[in-house]
Amino acid sequence: ERAAWGLLSLTLLFTLATAALWEIFEFGIDQTGLFRAQRGLEDTMYDMIAALMGGCLAWFWEGLGERRRSQIRII
Repeated sequence: ERAAWGLLSLTLLFTLATAALWEIFEFGIDQTGLFRAQRGLEDTMYDMIAALMGGCLAWFWEGLGERRRSQIRII
């Protein structure tokens, strides 16, 4: 149980940190004036929410895999 919460924490931390770095990269591209990567706060929020949902989905998927692996018995 405790390990599952640790895995959730690390998964979400990594996912949201990656999303934040991506948003910083988009901001930097916007500042160069080459093209417009960000379309406003709404776009940023959708990106962060999608990252959060993806992190939760990855955690859930890993939890299912772990559960199935623990049920397999090797004789």
